[in-house]
Amino acid sequence: MKAYTRLLGIVAVAAIAILGPAATASAHEERPTRELEGTGSVPVYRTTGPTLLVCKSDPADFATRVAGFPADLKAANEQLWQQCQQGGYRHIQQAVDAAHLPGTIIKILPGVYLEEPSIAPASPECAAMENGAVRGKIYGYPVLTWDQQLACPHLANLIAILGKKNLQLEGTGASPMDVLVDAQYKKLNAIRADNADGVYFRNMSAQRRSSTPST
Repeated sequence: MKAYTRLLGIVAVAAIAILGPAATASAHEERPTRELEGTGSVPVYRTTGPTLLVCKSDPADFATRVAGFPADLKAANEQLWQQCQQGGYRHIQQAVDAAHLPGTIIKILPGVYLEEPSIAPASPECAAMENGAVRGKIYGYPVLTWDQQLACPHLANLIAILGKKNLQLEGTGASPMDVLVDAQYKKLNAIRADNADGVYFRNMSAQRRSSTPST
């Protein structure tokens, strides 16, 4: 398993502890951010801690994805897949929401994660918030306050990591492309971590966030 991360189309706000003073963002309008003291540290990879599993449920697809893995990695993934079928999650967001303890590790098995619940039509309350955004919009998506984002995390985000501490998300495949988060151009951010200090991503990829107005 390679110890690096290839993340495409990710917006992270206060996700990883900052070593120096915060710089002012000028790419687009955002809500005001807090000034950081610059006393944080870089998160480190962990192998122990509360662990949650995420996998899909198609055995044939999974078998095809792990067929070319080295024997020990293939066996480890097959064992994790059996465990995940019994007590794991089918969507990454579900595991993120269930990660209530600081230091939780989310292991994501090989597959393509479209996060279908996150792209379902917004509730009437969230739709009204989207249409009446008071802070303006980015590429057609509303700029939300913290409370609004908590209430409607998927107006702009496929996966929203909000208010978590020291959360680690890692793919269990042989390369970062074995675990693929695909926003299908339907969300502004494939993954957004906000007020989530110490988030660590490893061995996974994300693609096709939207940079055009939502429809």
